[in-house]
Amino acid sequence: MHQIELEMQNVELRRAQAELADSRSRYFDLYDLAPVGYLTLSEQSMIREVNLAAATMLGVVRNSLVNEPVSCILHKGELNTFYRQCTLCHETNSPQVWEMRLLRAGGVPFWAHLQATPAQNGECWVTMNDISERKLAEEKLSQLHQTLEARVAEMVADLRRKDLAMIQQNRLAAMGEMIGNIAHQWRQPLNAISLMVQSVQSEYDSGTLTSEEVHHNVHEIMEVLQHMSGTINDFRNFFREDKERRQFLLSTAVSSSLALVSASLKSHNIRVEIAGDETVTATGYQNEYAQVLLNLLSNSRDACLEHSVSDPRISIRIARENGRAVMYIRDNCGGIPDDVLPRIFDPYFTTRGPDKGTGVGLYMSRTIIEQNMGGHLSARNVNGGAEFRIEVHS
Repeated sequence: MHQIELEMQNVELRRAQAELADSRSRYFDLYDLAPVGYLTLSEQSMIREVNLAAATMLGVVRNSLVNEPVSCILHKGELNTFYRQCTLCHETNSPQVWEMRLLRAGGVPFWAHLQATPAQNGECWVTMNDISERKLAEEKLSQLHQTLEARVAEMVADLRRKDLAMIQQNRLAAMGEMIGNIAHQWRQPLNAISLMVQSVQSEYDSGTLTSEEVHHNVHEIMEVLQHMSGTINDFRNFFREDKERRQFLLSTAVSSSLALVSASLKSHNIRVEIAGDETVTATGYQNEYAQVLLNLLSNSRDACLEHSVSDPRISIRIARENGRAVMYIRDNCGGIPDDVLPRIFDPYFTTRGPDKGTGVGLYMSRTIIEQNMGGHLSARNVNGGAEFRIEVHS
């Protein structure tokens, strides 16, 4: 019986040894041959075990790390980070994940993704993955982002400089247009003053000049001069910059624009017809809106002269559509060529030649309406002429 019991114990021992061998084989497959680096650290942060992946990642023979302090593989700038994470791992009894720099053989640093997991007897299991390529890609992406930001800032500054130059050019063009309109407005009053002065001189030379006639002529000349002075005030107020958005009548903007260009239109026999609802209001900058209208009227005038239209007309219609204030400015002066129409609002685009146009008037007009007043400016050809449509908030 004793012999049988010994044989049974030997069988059980052999079976346990076989299971242990099998367990060790599985452990070797899972630990040593894993694609992820594994370290087993003691409570004093000494390296107890290292798998093949970790040794290969660190560029060392794994037995050379056993019983060495973990600090031998840590970048000196990361020591506090590593020990802080391991302390948290033991205190919270939960895994900790972070990224830091480790050292390969020869002191070459590289970035790794680490996870510390608490084990028995105060030990700690640490897994690590080499993320150097990802970090390099992130650094390149960051540099590219900074480069792009610098390029965007430079492009924005360049566009701002171009916009300022364009605004200045538009102001100069508007000033030239204003001088031309003043000349038209003053031509008839100056002729009247000239005739009255010649009449006074003629009567004085003939000896027929009376005191009453002198006073009468002086009175008329002063009235004409006051009218001319009022014209200057009209132009000065027209080009004064609006400080605040406010509500205004579209009909008022039409009147102020026509007051500046009416003499020029009359001198070229261009009729202006106004129709629609005079009570329609818009919200925005009245002077800027009137400047856009003045620019459109001037363009229609120039088109009539360029095409030598026999009966030139400009019609202005005011309406309220879908709660918005809308104005139509239409002429019968030949329209805009189809191949040109999509480009008329582009900066510096003009079909009139550099000596007659700057190519910024319509661009600035659309900028004023769409950016400053939140509206929309469009153009199309209708019945042998061009029609511009201005839509803004009511």
